[in-house]
Amino acid sequence: MFIVFEGIDGSGKTLQSKLLYESLTAKGIKASLTKEPTEGPVGRLIRQNAAGVAGSFIKVNKKIADRGIDGVLVNQFAMQALFVSDRLYHIEQFIEPELAAGHVVISDRYMLSTIAYGMAAGISKKWLVALNKGLIEPDITFLLDLDVKAALKRIGKRQGTKELFEKEEFLNRVRRAYLQLAKGRRGCFIVDASKDKEEVAADINRIVSKYL
Repeated sequence: MFIVFEGIDGSGKTLQSKLLYESLTAKGIKASLTKEPTEGPVGRLIRQNAAGVAGSFIKVNKKIADRGIDGVLVNQFAMQALFVSDRLYHIEQFIEPELAAGHVVISDRYMLSTIAYGMAAGISKKWLVALNKGLIEPDITFLLDLDVKAALKRIGKRQGTKELFEKEEFLNRVRRAYLQLAKGRRGCFIVDASKDKEEVAADINRIVSKYL
């Protein structure tokens, strides 16, 4: 079984994917926890660009670009293509082997992230969907939905660099795109991420238990 957590930055994806992993392993279920971007070569490049460290790797069209924290323009088409390249690496090197071994694979971000963030950057949904066509589909997708102001408040408590995507107006567009994509999608559940983490985890576990 392949389970994916999606949502805007600060919605609790990393925490809830970890809690689900711990819950399943405590029950004796073989599970594997992973994330995107990966720690592979393309994933590392994505992280550098998201933080504005190496955003000048390609010349950009300002109409489809955003600025990293250091003011460097980042080409959103190139970024989304990198995300999919990293995803192909992820599938081949981790997801498929773990599923073949009989593990429940839990991923913090996957396909909908590329599409939602790309749409928010002004890229065609049709182009983004085509970019991800043919990739393995999750059995369950949890969209952790949270008001952007609340998400940014959570982000503000973190230490470290504020990434490119952590901007209120942009995250509002991402949230709307996520909700649009989730509507009618097979195996996709919208979870109220404003609740206490224990309540959110309980909601998720109830859904997963039905599938297992």
